[in-house]
Amino acid sequence: MITDLKPSTTYYIRVTAFNQLGASSPSHPVSVTTEPDVPSGPPRNLVVTAVGPYALHATWDPPDPDDCNGQILGYYLGYVQLG
Repeated sequence: MITDLKPSTTYYIRVTAFNQLGASSPSHPVSVTTEPDVPSGPPRNLVVTAVGPYALHATWDPPDPDDCNGQILGYYLGYVQLG
């Protein structure tokens, strides 16, 4: 079992067997890619401006590349009314 791998990342793995006679030669490399995951960081540079009494305009940049964890397929924008 291999743990602590990053999402949406390609790894090249070689296997070496060990027994009482010693170690085998390493196998040929095998390419594996981990599954994508939701971003681990928030969007950056969020700017919201009022464009009327009942409308807002929002813009943002994607999370840092190290936090994207794969291709971002979309965003969810919600609001909560206070008061």
